[in-house]
Amino acid sequence: MEEVIDGLSFAAYRRVSTVIFVPAESGSAVEMVTIDPLALQAAQEQDTGALNEHTHLASVRATQGETFTMKRWDEDKPSGHSFITGSVVRLSRRYPPRNAALGPYHVVAQLPPRDGQLQYRIKSGFEPFYRTVTENELEPDIGPTVTVAAS
Repeated sequence: MEEVIDGLSFAAYRRVSTVIFVPAESGSAVEMVTIDPLALQAAQEQDTGALNEHTHLASVRATQGETFTMKRWDEDKPSGHSFITGSVVRLSRRYPPRNAALGPYHVVAQLPPRDGQLQYRIKSGFEPFYRTVTENELEPDIGPTVTVAAS
């Protein structure tokens, strides 16, 4: 939160606290919680570092021709989501095709349902922004697909 610094000939603000909004323990309400700005910055840097490291590992494995998969969360899922944070996914094919990076994408957050559809926030290393998608728009990324022609 910020407050205006009075007595200046231009608008200026001073940070008086850093807050985040988190889901409340009951219902669909949110709660505003004060957080140390240095702790928030450290958590964001840790998340970014983990995502960058994972993206690099996936691209190295893909270029070496190695196939790999991320484990899908098919059990013990109280939220009902099929993918956990950190899962590697791709956008399912659809018509008309969307203007999006081919993948892979990383699940960075499970979001609450909207219009009955579970949602996710995903990030591609090839795009500078996050996407919000519904679960039916995602597939697990099973790595590169190799097609062998019969001779």
